[in-house]
Amino acid sequence: RPIGIGDIFTRLGGKCLLLVAGDEARHACGSVQLCAGLSAGIEGGIHSARKLWTDAAPPDDAAASAHDSDDCWGFLLIDAKNAFNEMNRTTMLWTVRHEWPTGARFAFNTYKHWRFSYVRGATGSVIFSQEGVTQGCVLAMLLYGLGTLPLLRRLRKDHPS
Repeated sequence: RPIGIGDIFTRLGGKCLLLVAGDEARHACGSVQLCAGLSAGIEGGIHSARKLWTDAAPPDDAAASAHDSDDCWGFLLIDAKNAFNEMNRTTMLWTVRHEWPTGARFAFNTYKHWRFSYVRGATGSVIFSQEGVTQGCVLAMLLYGLGTLPLLRRLRKDHPS
């Protein structure tokens, strides 16, 4: 992920926006997206998964009969190591506009153009960040959380259990 922290005014503006309207964005994400700054959200998710694992897992003697029933369940692990890079920036900005209107203009002005990083030691070499959010951006985690809301809501709708 390109490291592009931006200038001091972009960082300061982002921090001020989070102070003023961060609660609105966290409310938009709710319990669907825990990376939006929900206090102890990740810890709550871990405890919920642990409780589900211990309560719903069959005892060892019933494990053989569990394979024959329709009550099987499990966890799905998705490798999201590049998720910040791969998110479509246009879709993210559209979602932010509808889910967090207070921060939409700032997000649009920050990510409407390709972000660039200069490569030290190479004359005139520039790397353009065309997708995803930029590492070091104050709003990166929140914008990622908002940008993935349509996918998470669709998954919840298609698979309610």
